[in-house]
Amino acid sequence: IKTNSPNPLNPAEKQYDEFDIKESLGNKKGTYRFKVDVERYDKKGNHVATVGTFYTNEFYIK
Repeated sequence: IKTNSPNPLNPAEKQYDEFDIKESLGNKKGTYRFKVDVERYDKKGNHVATVGTFYTNEFYIK
């Protein structure tokens, strides 16, 4: 799933995106994991740094 999900958070804050994962994957069964690129911005919205790329654990869609 290629999507931009900007969540303007301060450290220690949490926010979750909600979507139908099976439908988003085209209703295709299989083993998946998410790749998340994390970027840091200042209060004015200017890019400060690329924090890194993180991956979730694998999960299976029936």
